Amino acid sequence: MTASSKQITRVAAERGITRDEAKAEMQEDASILNDVLNRMETIEARQSRPSPVHLKSWEEIERFAEKAARSGMVPKDFIGKADAICIAIQMGSELGLPPMQALQNIAVVNGRPSIWGDAMPALCRASGVVRSIREWSDGDGDNLMFYCEAIRKDDPNPVRGKFGVLDAKRAGLWKETPTVTRRGRDGSSYQADSGPWYSYPHRMLQMRARGFCLRDAFPDVLRGLISAEEAADMPFEATGVTPRVEPVQAEPAPPEPSKPKMTVIEWLKALDVDLTNAQTSAEVDAILARDDVQKAQDKLQNGARDRLQGMLDAAIKRTAPPAASDEVDATEWDAEEDTGGIPADVAKSFAQVELEAALARTAKRKNELDELEEMAQGVITELMHCNGANIGKYVAQKGYKDFVARLQTENRKDLMIKVRDAATQAATREQAA
Repeated sequence: MTASSKQITRVAAERGITRDEAKAEMQEDASILNDVLNRMETIEARQSRPSPVHLKSWEEIERFAEKAARSGMVPKDFIGKADAICIAIQMGSELGLPPMQALQNIAVVNGRPSIWGDAMPALCRASGVVRSIREWSDGDGDNLMFYCEAIRKDDPNPVRGKFGVLDAKRAGLWKETPTVTRRGRDGSSYQADSGPWYSYPHRMLQMRARGFCLRDAFPDVLRGLISAEEAADMPFEATGVTPRVEPVQAEPAPPEPSKPKMTVIEWLKALDVDLTNAQTSAEVDAILARDDVQKAQDKLQNGARDRLQGMLDAAIKRTAPPAASDEVDATEWDAEEDTGGIPADVAKSFAQVELEAALARTAKRKNELDELEEMAQGVITELMHCNGANIGKYVAQKGYKDFVARLQTENRKDLMIKVRDAATQAATREQAA
């Protein structure tokens, strides 16, 4: 809002000051008024949103986390991990995210919390300090460059971030073939998937430019979190934070010898041996909880990820507790067996009847298990037609809850994992136009 020359003259005459002083005071008054109006718009926008669940104490957060960890409706990084959910909710509250949005938008990549690139502009706009966010690209070939420009309401100077093909090549990110040849420490070479930088190069360039710009323009909103796309490109060893420890003695202890690193193929072979040696479901669960397995589920992609998931599913299914069965060994009866005074031919008849009954019960149990797998496939098919708009209504149905309860009763972890993954994909799927 710019004051006219007549207004400046009138204010100078009323207050007995010069025109320059009157102009400066009017500009200051206009700035204060604009700030008040912007704050009112932000408050009205927040009040118009649906009210989410408010967790007012740490006890409420813990109870919510326990239910969410068992629900199967959270990302795989949080399934069965109530403590991790508590920390994610607390981190989300510092960013202004309700509990469920925090779980969906905060990603754990290589053990490091980050935020998905699509959520970054949403958080910034919701803060009420954004005047504009603009993205575009320019050039082609090696000169292709993606830009992101943001302007704050309290700062008219634009902040711009950019990232191009040449930047990606210098950083070693750009891939021009679907696979790359890598060499292991033993000297052998293997083929690895090139990842999203080959499949979606423009999207990755856009996310880098967006992350650089928004982190520089809105550090008070993002609180130092980087995008999940950028975190996934960081070296595997550089994603953790090692606390600094001051030496107690004057002379530092000699460093421990570094362990040789394994290639992906060597690591998968070693894990396969561990899973094969695991004889109980508890031993398999212990392997699944290992840090290297958790990090590999986040980092591995395409063929390596499919192979890892197949190994885990096979181990879970193999060590699942056997279903209750009365199956007996159909061996020949010894003619000299003690029959307790009952004639041998009568005793054999009784045994045959028991054997047939046991076999019948075994067949019935097998049919029940086959029926359970068919029901699971039907539920997965229905979930494939759900999206973020109707998934909540579907999982709230009594039939779905009863089916999940039956899977838990039967201890069918393999089917529960498949249904859980289908429900998670449906929750993040956009509604069809």
